[in-house]
Amino acid sequence: MMMVVKFVFQGVGGEVDKMTATVMDLLKETLADQLPDRIITRDFLPMAQRSNTDLAKGVYTLLCKSEGEYQQVVGREAQGGRLKVLLLVQLKVGEKDPGSTVEDAEFAVIEEIKNLVRGPLPDELLNLWLMGVNHSGQLEKPFGWIAADLELSLYD
Repeated sequence: MMMVVKFVFQGVGGEVDKMTATVMDLLKETLADQLPDRIITRDFLPMAQRSNTDLAKGVYTLLCKSEGEYQQVVGREAQGGRLKVLLLVQLKVGEKDPGSTVEDAEFAVIEEIKNLVRGPLPDELLNLWLMGVNHSGQLEKPFGWIAADLELSLYD
């Protein structure tokens, strides 16, 4: 059983409960619910340290890149804002498969990410956007990777 620790701080403007760790955990849980056959984590490991079994399933790692664009209103200083998240996906296809197989696997993952932001999503994640995607383009066959830039508005 996984225990999620929720941080709640009391501010001048009232309770602020959209803390970064809580949001990241909710995003992880949402991905895991939508993609039960994939490995979903918040703990980065280089591809060389991942098992072939996990890479064949596809490993989705959520990494917080930055937080900013806070409210600039008296009484609500440094509240709300925008969270920038890197969703890094690592995968592996068969050693003898052609390069297009890696690319096709990456295209499938990109569609999964698009479907994530299309919803349904928990209320706390309704302002989740996919800003852009990069992928390996067959350069590391039989390995592939996708780097998706996500942004989430933390305003109520």
